Amino acid sequence: MAFADGELDDATAAAIENAMQPDIASQVALFLETRIQVKEALMPVLDEPVPDRLSQSVQRMIDEARRRSVPSHASQRARVVAFGAGDNRAMPRPQGSWIMPLAASL
Repeated sequence: MAFADGELDDATAAAIENAMQPDIASQVALFLETRIQVKEALMPVLDEPVPDRLSQSVQRMIDEARRRSVPSHASQRARVVAFGAGDNRAMPRPQGSWIMPLAASL
C-alpha cells in the first residue's frame, strides 16, 4: 500500500515497480486510477463544514467511551477482595511448611 499511496522514496518505489509481476502491476494500476478518481470526486466535499448532527453524534460517542473507560469509585471498590473480613472459621487452616514461604513471597 505504501507503494500505491506514493509514500516510498524514489529508489524503493523503482525497485518495487521493477520487481512487480505483470498481473500485480495491472492490479496496482487499477488501484491508482481508482484512487485518483475518488480523490477528484471528493475534493469539493473536503471544504464543506461537518454537519452539526454528525458532530454531535460523534461527540456523544466520545463522551460515552470516556465514561466507560474511567471506572467509578464504586466499581473500583467492588473489585477489591476483602481478605480476613468476616467469619472465616469455616475455612480450614492450611497445614504444612509451605504457608510461611508463601506469605513471605507476597
